[in-house]
Amino acid sequence: MLLEKLNLMLVSYKGVRVPTDKKYKDSSVVYYRYGGIFPKVYMNQEGDLTYDLLNGKGALEADKRQTFFTLPTGIKDPLKSTKKYESDQKDVQIIGKETKHIFIITGIIRRLGTGNIYTGIDTSDNSEIIMKEARYGSLPDWQESEYRHIHLKENEMNLLKDKLFSQTIPTSEFIDYFWNADSFFIIERKIEGLTIKDLLSSNPLLKQKREVLNIWKNDNLISVWKQISCIFINLHKLDLVINDISDDNFIISKNNKVYLIDLETICKFDNNQYRKISTLRFETVK
Repeated sequence: MLLEKLNLMLVSYKGVRVPTDKKYKDSSVVYYRYGGIFPKVYMNQEGDLTYDLLNGKGALEADKRQTFFTLPTGIKDPLKSTKKYESDQKDVQIIGKETKHIFIITGIIRRLGTGNIYTGIDTSDNSEIIMKEARYGSLPDWQESEYRHIHLKENEMNLLKDKLFSQTIPTSEFIDYFWNADSFFIIERKIEGLTIKDLLSSNPLLKQKREVLNIWKNDNLISVWKQISCIFINLHKLDLVINDISDDNFIISKNNKVYLIDLETICKFDNNQYRKISTLRFETVK
């Protein structure tokens, strides 16, 4: 079998995880999945490309490229495995490195190739938490190919633990961290609210029923804008710059307070090692 031959040939090599695929045995470079070859390609109404493939019943089905191994209807994995798929894992228990608290994963709110974002519970007080994952080998560049994203996540952890920063910049509360295999996780207190992206999508002008959220009142919008401006001003007062600015990096709580929730790319002005990291829709035009 080709997989076995590749596994034997590449046994001494080290690679990164392929989130959409399933690892072959214990290899770190040989993965496999169903689909991806000669798909039917379409463009949807939003202008995004979608991919269809034949499932096990001979019908076209979307080629869903999740950040975990998945199979279309009627297709079985030809290789036997006792490992559960990520989608089957519920109520996973984690022990924090610092607090030794037991944390339970209750759901996934975002699946990313670089690492998922999970919801969970801190069993010490039953409070809601967020777990952010950084996968080994993700976000590589020519200077740092293996641990770049893990270092970014460690940077966020260090900022959250910094008393002056947390007193100056409204952000989430750091709780703990842990490692799982080759992934690094930080645990933060969950903030209930809307991201700026969620807010924009709730624009009453885009709604047929004209549902108007309280946040869309003029005074509230002005307050939100002022708070975002203050966050940038205070970052600069701390001699810091944020490289990745996007509408997903700010959250508005139920009482209309704005929090900065993505700190990975914040650096000192004179040591800005993450200046090339940005979100596509918000990057500098060259």
